[in-house]
Amino acid sequence: MGGNSSHETYESSNAHKDGYHYWAKFETEPFDEGVSRYAFKGEYKGSGPLNGDSCVTKVFKKQYAKNYDMWVPDLASSKKARMFAENFNAKQLYKLDIEPRRELDFVIPLIAKTDKLSRFELLWFIPLGSEDKR
Repeated sequence: MGGNSSHETYESSNAHKDGYHYWAKFETEPFDEGVSRYAFKGEYKGSGPLNGDSCVTKVFKKQYAKNYDMWVPDLASSKKARMFAENFNAKQLYKLDIEPRRELDFVIPLIAKTDKLSRFELLWFIPLGSEDKR
């Protein structure tokens, strides 16, 4: 990371279910956005088995970036959804006559901070400013 902008996160503050902490490198332009976050195509980095796998990196927009604790409800919802999926799978509530048998899984997001995020115009590659993500 270095300079004033980056498209790489710090290491995640929470561990993935495989026990490893990861960080992400991601593209300079978002492929989509919601009310409070941009979504970027990215790649896991780290010493665990996900190193090199694709991921989506969601970055808070400037007006929401200072509220780092906004991810807490998302994380709690994800953990609850994973619990429901595990219970569903354990009780074999899926139809047994469907092949291949599929089980539910729910992703728990990894939470990481990033420095300033550069914004670039696609056609001219001219920096348009930056958004502080702390």
